[in-house]
Amino acid sequence: MAKATYTKRGGTVEMNQLFATTLDKVQDYVEEQIFKDRPALAVCMENKDEKMFAGSEQARGSIITGKNPNGGWINENDGLSMDDYDPFEQYLYYPKHAGYGVRWSKEQQRVNRGSGKIMSLIDEKIENTVESLRDTINEGLWGSGGGDQMNGLQNMIPATVPASQTTSFGGINPSTTSEWRTKAINMTGLSSISDLEDNMLQMWNDIYVDKGKVDYIFTDQTTHQTYEKNARDFIYTSEVKIADTNFELCQYKRKPLIFDNEAPSGEMRFIDRRHFKMAIDPEYWFAWTDWKEAVNLPFTKFKQVLCDLNLCTNARRRLGCIFNISE
Repeated sequence: MAKATYTKRGGTVEMNQLFATTLDKVQDYVEEQIFKDRPALAVCMENKDEKMFAGSEQARGSIITGKNPNGGWINENDGLSMDDYDPFEQYLYYPKHAGYGVRWSKEQQRVNRGSGKIMSLIDEKIENTVESLRDTINEGLWGSGGGDQMNGLQNMIPATVPASQTTSFGGINPSTTSEWRTKAINMTGLSSISDLEDNMLQMWNDIYVDKGKVDYIFTDQTTHQTYEKNARDFIYTSEVKIADTNFELCQYKRKPLIFDNEAPSGEMRFIDRRHFKMAIDPEYWFAWTDWKEAVNLPFTKFKQVLCDLNLCTNARRRLGCIFNISE
């Protein structure tokens, strides 16, 4: 059977070639559409790390869990210990996989003959795939991780006071490694009207004295509006460039407050961008498979897009959460 051909820009092309020129070149477009409309995802894009998973099934590194015990102030007659010690503990992350498939049935091929119709339908399916990937990654970002899902803000920066943090993250258990505990303030029983800004200042300074710095504050819409109403007399808003997109955002100490519909209610997370990474595998980052046909579905074609990624940190103690914030 002869291959289907279509006229495009004055020339004749095979259908597979038309597919290739359409989908195989949309990686940058898909990535841009995924991240440009939501500030939190734009932060992830800005802090994308292409080295952590490159050429490896896992990303690993070490944190310092203690000081050298073999020294201190000495006089001229004191000796120094030559004992060995191990002040490190290793974190470990694995990539998680988000993917979607596009199906081009024989019937769709028949009723959409002509390059214009084919391009239109493929564009619609790409747009739908973009929306689906955006929702999946955004839900994962604000989620609690586990199973096949990527790490989310809820398990990276838990709404739990440090002494009660017992769930491992990146292979390190914070109940036995205090340096792997995030900052946290519980506002149960406190008024957000009179106490929220005091606790924001406390969290800001707690991170600062631990050699961190706050670059972003993530929260839900209700908590954001509570802060904005409280600070109305001196509120500061401006356009903030994140990745390659400008957002009009409310700010605290000139750092953007970012809210999202998927954010857990009554929680506010403080982010040091140096220790907030969206690790990706560049070989499988919005990567499309070749078109293929099912064995028992003649001429029906399939193509999938895959993202390998995970949310990672190398210093949890420089991240923090204020929780149980109520109006």
